[in-house]
Amino acid sequence: APRGFDTINAGGVLDFDGALIEAGDPISARGVPRRVEINGRTMIVRLIATDGLIGLDPFYPPKAQRFLERIGIDDAEASQLAARLADYVDEDDFRRLGGAELADYPETHRPPTNAPLRAARELCAVPGWETLDLCAADPRLMDLYFNVEPGASSQPALLPNHVLDLLFENAPGLSLRRQLLTRTRPQSFTDLGIEGWDELHTGEFGYGPIGTEFLILTHEPQAGLVLAARVRLTTSDLTSPYRTLFDFVIGGARVEQEFGLTDADDLEAFPLPEPP
Repeated sequence: APRGFDTINAGGVLDFDGALIEAGDPISARGVPRRVEINGRTMIVRLIATDGLIGLDPFYPPKAQRFLERIGIDDAEASQLAARLADYVDEDDFRRLGGAELADYPETHRPPTNAPLRAARELCAVPGWETLDLCAADPRLMDLYFNVEPGASSQPALLPNHVLDLLFENAPGLSLRRQLLTRTRPQSFTDLGIEGWDELHTGEFGYGPIGTEFLILTHEPQAGLVLAARVRLTTSDLTSPYRTLFDFVIGGARVEQEFGLTDADDLEAFPLPEPP
């Protein structure tokens, strides 16, 4: 499936220069819901590029600190939590200012891994992070909001609605920002009204086409339970088109509030391959 700046073109065909010979069916990679009928049941499918999640590179504390300040945590506590995260993943025993190494952990607490995080939910194992709203509700929610790969960044054109809700919680004008995201392709976080994030989240070459990792969320319209899977596209398109990094089922009021639908009949159908 050829990838563009904000869509996957299911069934598209590329020429040798990278242009589309056949357009296929463009599917939004920022979580726009599509409908599919499976054995007489209506299911909702969302495709979310991890580039649209909040990039918290654990090895680069300013990203975590800036995010924590944005959600209302004061500067001193945000700096401490960011330092603890960096100490949790780095391999040395030198404690950052406000951080915590193994000797600072109580015996009842899980020790630091001194290794890259395997999934965003592991953020909840860092001392102090477990009190954040998403961790307190269910640590697996973190996987729906954050990309914690080393060097992770975020692209403003790919922010899904649930991430926008977190970044602009109780802020006026959120509906206007959603309209901007839907109708245009923002060139920067400043375009969305998120000041100070572009220097942290843009890569060396700016914002480019979407990457190779995606969340696939499937659920029934009421979203009582959501199946979340994170997949990585591979180069072995025919024999192994993707590799699953994790999958789990999550439920609860927060999931239903963020991903449920009142009427699935108005959604576009998700493209399915013809049976052989």
